[in-house]
Amino acid sequence: MDLYSKTNMQVQKGSPFIFDEWIEPTSRLIIFGAGHDVIPVVEFASKAGFDVTIVDQRQELLNYNRFPGAVGFVHSYPDEYEEKLPLMANDYVLFMSHRINYDAAAFRVCYRYPVKYLGFLGPKSRTEQIKEMVGIDIGFLNRIQHRIFAPIGLDIGSETAEQVALSIVSELLAIKKDRPATSLREKNGNIHDGKPDTSRSIGGLN
Repeated sequence: MDLYSKTNMQVQKGSPFIFDEWIEPTSRLIIFGAGHDVIPVVEFASKAGFDVTIVDQRQELLNYNRFPGAVGFVHSYPDEYEEKLPLMANDYVLFMSHRINYDAAAFRVCYRYPVKYLGFLGPKSRTEQIKEMVGIDIGFLNRIQHRIFAPIGLDIGSETAEQVALSIVSELLAIKKDRPATSLREKNGNIHDGKPDTSRSIGGLN
């Protein structure tokens, strides 16, 4: 999809002008895992403009009654991830299976693609263990480190599954919009223009 839609409009003879309209492409969010904590993530992310696809080995959990905001499901075991998941540039990926072997298998497939976001649920130590399990070359790992977020989410004091989901989706939007996580009170001028002053950040990205 083109980022801009340009239309020539004839106002009067000999006086054409160009109307530029920003059309933001839909971003695809791939979530590995279909547990209870994924439910609010799908709800909030879909309402925020992400096309959400859920990947899980439990086919009984992959349905629109459980995840009405999803656009699709992939029933897959780890050894099928590469075959069933053709990733695209600028995809966003969340690893939320709660099974370290499954998340490692998913990361092994995903890290080679130029996705925009690789987010891991759980403590940093768990993600470091996953990196060791996958065995990525340290040089390559350093080059993609800016796309790895662990733990996922913004530091807003989340406790419940819904609060954690809000934290996660807020971080996804900050990355998508290329904005720091700051309060709008720190913004000078129109809140929809430019970027806020980051000198007084209230948390920032993990």
